[in-house]
Amino acid sequence: MNYFGGGDLLLDKNDIFEAAKNEAFARCRYELFAEIAHEEGLHYFAKILEETAKNELSHFREFMNILGLINDTKSNLNTAIKSETDESVNIYPKLYENAMADRELDTARLFQQIAKIEARHKERLGKLSEILADDSVYRRTKKIKWKCRVCGYVHESTAPPVKCPGCQSLKEAYE
Repeated sequence: MNYFGGGDLLLDKNDIFEAAKNEAFARCRYELFAEIAHEEGLHYFAKILEETAKNELSHFREFMNILGLINDTKSNLNTAIKSETDESVNIYPKLYENAMADRELDTARLFQQIAKIEARHKERLGKLSEILADDSVYRRTKKIKWKCRVCGYVHESTAPPVKCPGCQSLKEAYE
């Protein structure tokens, strides 16, 4: 779905992108609010907030589709790696420097730690990208432990079993 074919359209990509950012922020906010409601023993309230967060994700997904920003896993990983790189190399180091200049030491340390975490995200996503590129999602050169996400069965080999002996799930259920 692409609404930006030219002409005198009133839809603006920047406005839709802003709406998508608002939906993403709202989702995270509602998930946090739900955690707090759980901590306060307000489980029904938490359930409603969690449901609302899922609704916001649905809205976000629609806007991302309109903008053409959802792709296959390979492309999505590349986008994520670029984002994590920008966060770890540019965004958080700059915030760290600004916080230091303002003598906000606790905030500066937080930004410094988050930059390290974002760099780790980039590394992990890079490894996933390599696994995908090498076509080694379900095969390795050395034995590893494969765990079935459905029943917890663990299989040590270079590949998961075609079917889990514990629950009959297919190999795609293994991690």
